[in-house]
Amino acid sequence: MSNAAKFEVPDSGDNGKAYVYNSGTDAHVLTDLATQAELDAHANDTTAAHAASAISFTPGGTIAGSDLQTVVAEVATDAATALSTHEADTTSVHGIADTSVLVTTSTSLGGDLTGTVGNAQIAAGAVSATELASDAVTNAKVADDAIGIAELSATGTPSSSTFLRGDNSWATPSGGASALDDLTDVTITGASTGQVLKYNGSAWVNDTDSTSGGTSALDDLSDVTITAAASGDILRHNGTAWVDAVGTTHFEAAGGIATHAALTATHGVSGALVGTTDSQTLTNKTLTTPVITLEQGTAVAPTAEGRIAWDTDDDQLKIGDGAATKTFSDDSVNRARANHTGTQTASTISDFTTAAQAVAVGGDLTGTVSNAQLASGAIVNADVNASAAIALSKLATDPLARANHTGTQLASTVSDFSEAVDDRVAALLVAGTNVTLTYNDAAGTLTVAASGGGGSFSFDDSQAWLAAQMWG
Repeated sequence: MSNAAKFEVPDSGDNGKAYVYNSGTDAHVLTDLATQAELDAHANDTTAAHAASAISFTPGGTIAGSDLQTVVAEVATDAATALSTHEADTTSVHGIADTSVLVTTSTSLGGDLTGTVGNAQIAAGAVSATELASDAVTNAKVADDAIGIAELSATGTPSSSTFLRGDNSWATPSGGASALDDLTDVTITGASTGQVLKYNGSAWVNDTDSTSGGTSALDDLSDVTITAAASGDILRHNGTAWVDAVGTTHFEAAGGIATHAALTATHGVSGALVGTTDSQTLTNKTLTTPVITLEQGTAVAPTAEGRIAWDTDDDQLKIGDGAATKTFSDDSVNRARANHTGTQTASTISDFTTAAQAVAVGGDLTGTVSNAQLASGAIVNADVNASAAIALSKLATDPLARANHTGTQLASTVSDFSEAVDDRVAALLVAGTNVTLTYNDAAGTLTVAASGGGGSFSFDDSQAWLAAQMWG
């Protein structure tokens, strides 16, 4: 083995291995040691290979024992002696004549390290950006004020008139005023020492300080009287002046409300005092010029009872009813007839009657509902009911008037025809000389009597007689 023989570099997987010299490669290599089970199996091997006669050992002389255990004991003793002698040889430890090449805990380190193997230190300035892993250095490891403007990667030019914006760039502030008089609600005219800024109802103007320098204490004010102020006191007006008074956790009111419970009972406020994120229930309260901002979103759909939100995409009000979302649009949408559903009563239509009366009629009628007229020739016989009982006054020509009759009729259709004829004959006949006429209207007879031998006759049927006279 040469003095320059190499050693295999161990890693985490070489735990428990031992160096064994390999003459073929002139190097010490790491080799697994035999396990206890392998040693026991080997020791119990009674084959000829383990016979005492098969073992040749010269460093300590000849082997006197004949069994394996005796041989092992002798070998161990001789090995210990040889090892002791080997360790005492300082000129050729492990076959290396120059012991200075061996690495021990006192060996000095170089490169990025200083000190010895037993007390290694990182050399000053040895760690650079190459050795640092990404995000390895935390804020706590960076010294205060170590990073200045020069180390920033911001764009633009830093100066007394620029500021660093959130987009990592230096920018000049835009807008604003560089002088008090540049403000739109401030007017400075001939300002002088001791003047103050006062509001004149329309703008802030410079004017003389009427208090002649003001006051240095609260009690110096004319309407403030401080008697025995103590920690926690408040300033309360007693009707004449502001005086110091004992305060409470919240406030001490003139009416004696000293607790939040009393505040709740007196003013009807439930829950904690109103904060920027609190929910409150106000009972019988009037808010003076309130500004209420609703929950907003592009797809809001509140379902909780009474929860209100504004849909910014559809410009609609969404209100939860406890199970679903009700949608309310602006008046123009709600009033559009096309968006209406269901029915409504006629009484809810303001001009329903007028509009209905103006509807045109047709068929047998002309005009409108409010002024319908029967069309000319519209009524025919079929339209008149048999029991209509139309009055004669409604007829253009009186059908009963004799003057309006045409044609002929039978005598039998004249109810008093016989009586009228009888009366007419009686009136028509005139008695002559020696002739008398006797008409019996009740009996319907006419008796003609003649004197002087002429005889007489009686004609019972005056109608027949008259007919015979008239028509032969």
